[in-house]
Amino acid sequence: MGKNAINIRNVFNHLIWEKYSFMLEMYDSDPIKIEGKPQFIHLQNEAKLFFETLDVVQVEVLYKGEMKIFSLNKYFEHVHHPSNYDFKENISLLSSDNKGNIIATVSLDADEETPSIMEITYNANNIVGPIRFLWISFTLVVILVCIAIFAWSVRKIIKGSRVLNEQFSINTKLKKAKENIEEISLQKSQFLANVSHELKTPLNAIIGFSDLIRTADTASKEHKDYANDIYYSGNHLLNLINDILDFSKSELNSLKIKPSLFDLTRLMETCIRMTTTKRKNIKVSKNFFSNKILIKSDHKRVKQVILNILSNAVKFTDENGDINISIRKLPSEIEIEISDNGVGIPEKDIAKALSVFGQSNTELSRKYDGTGIGLPLSKKLVELMGGVFEINSKEGSGTIVKIRLPHNEKDLI
Repeated sequence: MGKNAINIRNVFNHLIWEKYSFMLEMYDSDPIKIEGKPQFIHLQNEAKLFFETLDVVQVEVLYKGEMKIFSLNKYFEHVHHPSNYDFKENISLLSSDNKGNIIATVSLDADEETPSIMEITYNANNIVGPIRFLWISFTLVVILVCIAIFAWSVRKIIKGSRVLNEQFSINTKLKKAKENIEEISLQKSQFLANVSHELKTPLNAIIGFSDLIRTADTASKEHKDYANDIYYSGNHLLNLINDILDFSKSELNSLKIKPSLFDLTRLMETCIRMTTTKRKNIKVSKNFFSNKILIKSDHKRVKQVILNILSNAVKFTDENGDINISIRKLPSEIEIEISDNGVGIPEKDIAKALSVFGQSNTELSRKYDGTGIGLPLSKKLVELMGGVFEINSKEGSGTIVKIRLPHNEKDLI
């Protein structure tokens, strides 16, 4: 009994009551204010249409248990054709025909302190079918909507999963490619190191014997000239092999820095003599903050870096050009600056010049000797010693190279 009334209440609530209850609240359930309002007339018309489709005998809807919103008496209407629907005044007419009917009262808004109610009298035999049909239809609609939402969600999840799988596959391939490149790079460095090491032994023998011939008293002038060419070419090749070997060691992380205390001023003078005697017309200006500058670093590697930078400065500076060398003391560093007014490097090519075997200008590389390993090796060595390597250049205006090495007075004690 109660279940059928609740089903009627639920459908009525969803279709009609929820649309108009705010209007009743707005007018504070005052019959004078509400009577004749279009919303109120619409409410009554929709309620009448709703209940006339059901096999109910009579219905009354009371707002907050007091104000009559709607009433319908089908039996009274059929027999007497009344002009209003007030069945309370004619309830006695139904006394003999209510047999087999069910009377139920249900709340329309149970959460209110004084709820609105619906009193229903319906035929127990005929009302169940239509109400059940309406409620089942409503339930099926809700279920279908839920299924549609679920299907949409599953589709989105599958699509997202597919994207994630594709991304994971790409990342895996990239990782594998990176590992392969690193492995190839290590193999290349190992190969260069092995080849360079194997070349040094016979080359040292060639340099040694050519030195003996060029300094021998019994050798003819022609033989001494040939021996000189072999000696200097051999030394040039040996320096190149040493550079390649050092660079390969740095990539394999097997190059060790061995710090020691030495006089940087004296080392700089030695490097100047070794590199500028071939270009006597180049003017070298020196500006050292002291005649004796003690520093704790790797003597061999500092000398190698300075020789590389000075050799480049001499190589790319024209006759009667200028090279300026300065050594400055900073709070925690010693700064070496070597500048020239040679051909310079285009700003866009500086990064290329600092890459291994890279030369900024192919036309210049054909004009001047070189492999393009000096600058990148020098930068790597300075960084291994904990220093900073900077290069600034402009095509046609020369190049400035700055090297800053760590310096601590406590290391000198």
